[in-house]
Amino acid sequence: MKKHCGFAALMAFGSVILAPTAGAELPALSEKPWLGYFAAFESRKFEFGMSAQGKGLIIPMGKSGERINQLLHLPIQVIVEEVLPSGATTAKQLQIDTLETKDKPSDDFEKLSFTGKTTGDASIEVHLEVERGVVSVGGRMIDKGTLSRNPVRFALRVGVPSVYRYDKKDDKAFEKKVEDDEVLITYLDGKRVKQSGFEECDAKSKEVNGEGISGLKLLFAGYQGKELFFDASEGSRIELWNRHAQPLYEGFSINWYPDPEKDPEAKSRLSFEVK
Repeated sequence: MKKHCGFAALMAFGSVILAPTAGAELPALSEKPWLGYFAAFESRKFEFGMSAQGKGLIIPMGKSGERINQLLHLPIQVIVEEVLPSGATTAKQLQIDTLETKDKPSDDFEKLSFTGKTTGDASIEVHLEVERGVVSVGGRMIDKGTLSRNPVRFALRVGVPSVYRYDKKDDKAFEKKVEDDEVLITYLDGKRVKQSGFEECDAKSKEVNGEGISGLKLLFAGYQGKELFFDASEGSRIELWNRHAQPLYEGFSINWYPDPEKDPEAKSRLSFEVK
């Protein structure tokens, strides 16, 4: 069952399970379920954690009120992207032993921050906030380090996993299951487009991303009726990406970029919640 849309592609992040390990540089909580995490947030709809290694995780809750299958958790990477002359990007990863903070770890925080360096010695700062059940993450690059050859930028990557990895997809039952799956895209100019979740779509195209996305609503049957919302505040934008054209339920990446010229004080945020 493959249908084609007038849009174009997204990158499958796959399913990444974050398991905090010993030796992290950020201070960490010492009790389960957040053992090894620097920051944590809990609500009836979803949970969020930032590990002591600077790796984020969004955990939607299922209909039973328990955590949904871990294969459906959404990882968040804090990176610096180097933009190559071809337009492709390479990700500079956090160096765990450089992470520092003046804040104490918390599972009931309002604001937390930390700094660190990526490969290439780019210095960054990261900010976490919670307000009225909405989690926000932001940050900026403080120094380029040795990354002077090409343009570089601070970025967050949220991985939407392959939602139906183990479902049999070539039958009517599956088509019925996913027929209402959709991603509602809101552009910076206010225009809205509804993209079916099971049509093939190349999300890294200009046709999909336009001049930038300000908001997303994700609705997939695999998330048991929950809707996932992502919003880029003023001075920032979202872009979608996957490796090749495929249905969105097979996984894609939500990439967030602040604009230092529009937001020199780094107040812009990527906010998310689950309803």
